[in-house]
Amino acid sequence: NRSPEFGARASGLMSAVLPSLEFRLPIAPTPSFYHRIRFFCAALRRLGPGYADAPVQVTVGDRADMERVRTENRWSENFPIQWHRVPDELCEKHGYFGTSDFRYFLPESKADLVILADADTAVVRPLGDALTWMLRDEASIAGHMAHGPPPVTVRAKPEMKSADLGPYLFGEFSIHRPGRPGGAPMARRGGVPLVAGCPHAGWGV
Repeated sequence: NRSPEFGARASGLMSAVLPSLEFRLPIAPTPSFYHRIRFFCAALRRLGPGYADAPVQVTVGDRADMERVRTENRWSENFPIQWHRVPDELCEKHGYFGTSDFRYFLPESKADLVILADADTAVVRPLGDALTWMLRDEASIAGHMAHGPPPVTVRAKPEMKSADLGPYLFGEFSIHRPGRPGGAPMARRGGVPLVAGCPHAGWGV
């Protein structure tokens, strides 16, 4: 096992290329989710500057009692965490998806990159320059799906299989399909540039 000092040294070596980060995670107000958030923050702290001081914004759904959330998570006072209550109507209408999507409604970040992550993930090694390809002079969205194509139905093409969704979207927006994350040129939708990664399964990435 490597010590926290190792993580701090490794982070320092890469600080010149590491953009400022902010993390946003969605949870339900339960002890298991609280433990995951604590682990996530502890993992960031182990990596030293650039990670330990990165803001962690947590959206809490299921009609959360925020006073109780903060009381049950006194440990969070030692981390750069902010808890955000998801509006009841959003939870009632969209369930956990509403909790997840509420991350887009949080105040604008001052970080170079905002990473939307699940609560059961953790950053365990310095990222180095792995994310610098996402940096743009204007606001943009980048992404890479984690497990496989989403099980969705395209109304315009109900016969389409989910595995064909990626190629379909690239064709619809006239975007060259990249061979690796970050290889696609930008397209626009609603005035926001889209920086698209591979839309297919992410195994082995």
